[in-house]
Amino acid sequence: MAAGRAGADEISAGRILPCTVQAARLIEQVRPALEEHGDLDRAVGFLRRLAERGCGAQRQRASWRDMAPTLPQSTACRRARQPSA
Repeated sequence: MAAGRAGADEISAGRILPCTVQAARLIEQVRPALEEHGDLDRAVGFLRRLAERGCGAQRQRASWRDMAPTLPQSTACRRARQPSA
């Protein structure tokens, strides 16, 4: 698992934790500053949506997997298979 997904501190200690656990730890570390600036609800909401829906790249990959079987073959592939005249 990549460091971006698990948290580099956990990997160096031999433990790999889900990003949701790492996000919760981050929120707890910066909670005072988030509260002071009125951003706690926004940050928690963002991380909750991210955990539920995935990031943009994850949503794009899922969309491509769902759509790929229905796409016609590309024009280049069709031309390569046509016999020469």
